[in-house]
Amino acid sequence: MKQALRKSLAGFQPLLFAPVLCLLFMAGRCSPPPKALRTGEQKRTVFVGTYTRTEGHVDGKAEGIYRLTANLETGALSDETLVAEVINPSFVTVRKKNDLLFAVSELAQKGEPTGFVHAYRIVKGGGLYQINKLPTDGLAPCHVELDQNENFVVVSNYVGGVAMVYKIERDGRLTAVDKFEVPTTAKQGKDSWLHSANFSPDNRIVAICDKGLDRVWLFSMDESTGKLTPTRQGSIALPEGSGPRHAKWSDNGEFLYVINELSNTVTVLNRQGGDVLSLEQTISTLPKGYREASYCADIHLHPSGQFLYGSNRGHNSIAIFSVNPETGLLTAADHQSTEGEYPRNFAISPNGKYLYAANQNTSNVATFRIDPNDGKLIKTEQAYEIPTPVCLEFTE
Repeated sequence: MKQALRKSLAGFQPLLFAPVLCLLFMAGRCSPPPKALRTGEQKRTVFVGTYTRTEGHVDGKAEGIYRLTANLETGALSDETLVAEVINPSFVTVRKKNDLLFAVSELAQKGEPTGFVHAYRIVKGGGLYQINKLPTDGLAPCHVELDQNENFVVVSNYVGGVAMVYKIERDGRLTAVDKFEVPTTAKQGKDSWLHSANFSPDNRIVAICDKGLDRVWLFSMDESTGKLTPTRQGSIALPEGSGPRHAKWSDNGEFLYVINELSNTVTVLNRQGGDVLSLEQTISTLPKGYREASYCADIHLHPSGQFLYGSNRGHNSIAIFSVNPETGLLTAADHQSTEGEYPRNFAISPNGKYLYAANQNTSNVATFRIDPNDGKLIKTEQAYEIPTPVCLEFTE
């Protein structure tokens, strides 16, 4: 893999020549750095976040961030390339311009005081070079999210109850601008485990899932400064033992779907107008009668808005739900094996034709065709082997 990385970066040493390039650009003597290569109308680049070392919950075997090519007509994955060597890049996200990628480095071992967030420029051909990295002021950063205007990112630290806000500067560098720490009074002797931040479509609400306190924290964010301010509601409590992990807003911003790791459920929150959320429904992600250990992980809405999917680690499946367009409520439709173990993350292709499940413990990404009529998943017999995949991010 290291040889592949050296090959992919051969002849390109941006850090060495950065000062010269900057001077030339300022003088108007050269064009700005190239943006991500469009791989064709029917193809997209997929960046893969991974675990690179053994932790308490995973035996990481990867070397960093990988790049794949997805054929949107056949569902096939190909062209695996290691594009950045970084420790435990367990979550990555890409700007819609396809010019920048942001990744966490999930550090939490003894002697490591903080995790990190990395900013990379995506260059021609889909390569990455690092612009900068900053501490996350907490351990085990596990999620990074762009605001809807893509001027800021929020990083959630799993250990310590800390979320950091960073401004994206013009050159792609990150600058820390705000910090949220869960108040000691709210913990009541429990540990706060922040797992994701989720911006509403209108950018008015930032919902931060707290797996440890069974709570979703609610903020508004100043679109000029990035400063977080609690909404009038401040937070919403979920049933004890839920463990809210990830969430997705409906396209109209009326509903927030929260997947709960510990109770193996999805909770539907209704935005009643303004910034107030109410709990409308909680539904299981597991088949009736299933009693073995399982833990929810990821959640996504189909681009049509008609179907919702959630991953079960242990049952090793994708739970499939139909969505009522009027009420936002869910109806269980089916379960599909992920053809591997521990699907921490999954992604839906931009055209809505395929779902890709990243099986962490069996080091493979399985591809399923989505039935457009009922949202059910159909095996394609395609399973791409890649070490310890835990995050899949399509370019636009």
